Amino acid sequence: MRRWILEKFSVMTEEELAYWIAAILFVFAFVAIKPSRYFDVELPQVLAYVAVGFLIYGFWTYLSPVLKKASESLIVKAVWAAITIAGATVSFAFAQLMVNETLKVPSSAFPYTQTLVAILVAPVVIGIFVLALGLVLIPVFQVMLYSETGQLSIKSLLGPRSEGLNKKGTEAKYCVRFVAFFLILALCGYGLARNDVYLNGIGDFVRWFAFHFETENYSSCVVDPGTRVGYLGGDRVVAASKDGDVYDFKVIECAT
Repeated sequence: MRRWILEKFSVMTEEELAYWIAAILFVFAFVAIKPSRYFDVELPQVLAYVAVGFLIYGFWTYLSPVLKKASESLIVKAVWAAITIAGATVSFAFAQLMVNETLKVPSSAFPYTQTLVAILVAPVVIGIFVLALGLVLIPVFQVMLYSETGQLSIKSLLGPRSEGLNKKGTEAKYCVRFVAFFLILALCGYGLARNDVYLNGIGDFVRWFAFHFETENYSSCVVDPGTRVGYLGGDRVVAASKDGDVYDFKVIECAT
């Protein structure tokens, strides 16, 4: 039995093997639903999460060489560059807005905080871009399913398939890819819909970092004891104070 399994696995690609492991884990998760009720262990959920991980990994082994080959095109490189610039711009704009909304003062007084927040909000921005591009590219992906190695060409779509693509199980593999594609979009949407805890954590970091690293204890302005100062330019400054775990930021005139 062991030898037969090893022989079967040896002829599979990395993608196919990942899909098979995911399928087996899903079956085990389903079988373990009833027995797990008698134990204080969420075994089905754990198995399902691991199965989803293998499913996404298998899809990535298919998608990675496709993206690598597509990146050789100048047009695709230009598109990726545009997406990267757009993503960075959105991240910095999001960071500026978040610093302003969190501290209730002009964000220009905290450039380093904005930079760090732009990095922290990058996963959220990436999720938005993946979801948006994924929904837009659904027709393109459907065409890729029926072409060899993900090529987008009329010949690969309408021409006869090679002998390797006609073997049993190929259509099932394409269907699994399609399911994995929508699963990734669903995970992005789910994560974006439930990102309040993450963004609240970033808000706490903004207050802590801005207070401790972008304001000064000693300045030319006369302020109350324990109040730190951040500079806006001109005669206005940001006065920052802390009472327990509560931070307070406000704009005042610099009195000398």
